[in-house]
Amino acid sequence: MDITIPHTVVYDFDGRASVAEVAKSLVAQERLVREALRVLEEVFPNLTIEASRIEFRGATQNSPFTTNMSALIVAVYASELGEDMPDIIQTLFGYDVPDSYDSIVSVLVLLIAIWGIDWVRQKIFPGKKEKELTAERDRLLEQASNRASVTQDQMEEAIEKALKKHKRSVMKAAADFFEPAKKHKARAVKAANAEVGEKALEAMPSDIDLAQYEPPAEFEQLEGVTVHFRAHDLDKNKAWAATIDEVSSNRRPLHLAPDVRPEQLFDKKEIKGDVLVTSQLDVNGEYVPYLYYLQKVYDDEPA
Repeated sequence: MDITIPHTVVYDFDGRASVAEVAKSLVAQERLVREALRVLEEVFPNLTIEASRIEFRGATQNSPFTTNMSALIVAVYASELGEDMPDIIQTLFGYDVPDSYDSIVSVLVLLIAIWGIDWVRQKIFPGKKEKELTAERDRLLEQASNRASVTQDQMEEAIEKALKKHKRSVMKAAADFFEPAKKHKARAVKAANAEVGEKALEAMPSDIDLAQYEPPAEFEQLEGVTVHFRAHDLDKNKAWAATIDEVSSNRRPLHLAPDVRPEQLFDKKEIKGDVLVTSQLDVNGEYVPYLYYLQKVYDDEPA
């Protein structure tokens, strides 16, 4: 079934955000919406989102700063769930509903962003706890669990499982998502009758903290992703190139681990495997993937 999910975020501060801040926020939200959809697939194992497209619908700079997006998805459910599943989907998403609809996706965007920024904080300040972020995360976790009619433990397990494959990109998206709120001392960031409050925003890492945290290169471990081959050379282990949808549509060099045999892959257009992604910090302060390292191939699970 085709479903349109409205997603609106309100940054409650006085003044105007810069073009760079708006752009970062929108790109971050697209990433966080996709992560929210992955979380729902973990919460409901028989729910499959076959395709998704995130569309920008507009932004207003009149106080408060507001962004509007839509997620257009194609969702299917396993028949053994019977007649109850359509009601669950209707409750979670609605069907082509107005912007005022309180979608769980928007609540999950706030929750995942809190999750990601707390990971950043833990990396900058290892061993230091922040009660305001923890309290806000727990409150949003309760709201998301109630809307999905699952326990908080189930929701937390689904989030951890969905996000662990993309932890670095979630951390980056979370920092960019909250950047306008941090820079302009927002009173809250709101979505779908949920919000991240002022105290939690104040507890997040500052721009100076984030600048000190960002090394020139970053590494992200991806498990069970589909690798699309774009070049082969049977005699040279390092003369390979590939794309990975979760990372980038651009082709990047692919190196093979010593125990991954080139002849094992030569006649394949794509495989599933574990990949270490190396990204470099560019002049705009963005991490750009430049090398894939294929560590493991799932022979019994062809793409």
